[in-house]
Amino acid sequence: MRVDGVEVPVDGAGHLSFSPLPAGRTVAVEIELTAERDGPLRAAFAVVTDAEAYRRPEWMLPGGEVVVGESADLVLRLPLDAVPADAVVHVGSDGACRVLVNGVEVGRQGDFQPYPDHREVRVHAYDLGPHLRAGANEVVLRVTNQGGEPTAATLDSPGLGIAGGPGWTARRDGIPVPLVLRRRHPLDPGFVCARTRPHPLPGAAWLDPAAAADDVVLPVVPDVAPGPERTEWLRLRVPPGTVALRVPTSLPVVAEVDGVKISSVDGVVRLPAHHGPEVLLRITARDGRRGGALLDGPVELDVTEAEVPLVPWEELGLRALGGKVTYRTTVVAPEGGRSVLDLGEVRGTADARVNGTLAARLVWGPWRAELTGHLRPGENEIEVVVRGTLAGYLDDASPTAGVYAGQVRTGLLGPVVLRRHTTPR
Repeated sequence: MRVDGVEVPVDGAGHLSFSPLPAGRTVAVEIELTAERDGPLRAAFAVVTDAEAYRRPEWMLPGGEVVVGESADLVLRLPLDAVPADAVVHVGSDGACRVLVNGVEVGRQGDFQPYPDHREVRVHAYDLGPHLRAGANEVVLRVTNQGGEPTAATLDSPGLGIAGGPGWTARRDGIPVPLVLRRRHPLDPGFVCARTRPHPLPGAAWLDPAAAADDVVLPVVPDVAPGPERTEWLRLRVPPGTVALRVPTSLPVVAEVDGVKISSVDGVVRLPAHHGPEVLLRITARDGRRGGALLDGPVELDVTEAEVPLVPWEELGLRALGGKVTYRTTVVAPEGGRSVLDLGEVRGTADARVNGTLAARLVWGPWRAELTGHLRPGENEIEVVVRGTLAGYLDDASPTAGVYAGQVRTGLLGPVVLRRHTTPR
């Protein structure tokens, strides 16, 4: 860790470390990461005002050779003036772990691992209150190796004010051994927390009302390439019928549609009556934000009714829509016999409504709705309401291998035909 080219102390050998920063001025910060194993190298950082409020529990394991079936102790000396009312601890482990307080076993977890190549992380709560006393106490996490990597464990307790990490020791057969803090977290670091910690992103305390106040993480905007103002372009596809865009940013914005430049007024860009599907946003950047970070939130659209082809929502600029689209048309009811609305292909669920009344709710094929008895002589209004899933939104907002290509294909694809049958059903 270097500040203005000078190396500064790094406090922490595990997943989390802290380094001091000078106050009241802009500084150049360099963070050098060294991989310990093959694979992606990932990290997050935050500028915080309260290190203890931000600190997370660390995963701990005893140092030394891994011997299958061997146990070792992770030990914390805990002096107490009095036993607090809340003495519950959360213990996490990726293998067999026993919890002991002053030599008494109060719980165990992780003994059963049916798949040797898969280390399941388990988190359980234990009330240590009945086993604690005023004065000196010893809390032990006794971990047993079950093959492969050594078993690791962690602990968190807001009531007792303790967490896994510095301050713990390790021993094997009563002999002290090094305590190792593991940098790799098998899951989200917040998974084992009994107390919600501030999110690394500034202003994210709203994610959980129990999180610490917003002022723990400072709203610092880093700039990887400091320099003068620069221009960045964002391209988005808007659905048919879009008449205006609300662009949430304090930076100057000019939109370009079909080669015509349109300035935003109070953050709103009003589009011409007839325009193409693509909108370019020219944003004058004045700090370290780049790409989507130039926006303070999602772009909002004002949309009116418009004629659309029966194509996947993605082709209409609605790939990330996690809601519904209403398709509307008018038909003249055929005379006599049965009337069946055949929707062709649908990706999602479909409600068929006739003159405002629900006629059928379809959740799988064949996508046919019986309209006999709902149509009246002459002209009728038919609506088909298609509801999609969150797959497209999640794939855009938080890409994951769990979303497959076919899952984001949504919409009324047709062909849609109103069929008249002269024979009874």
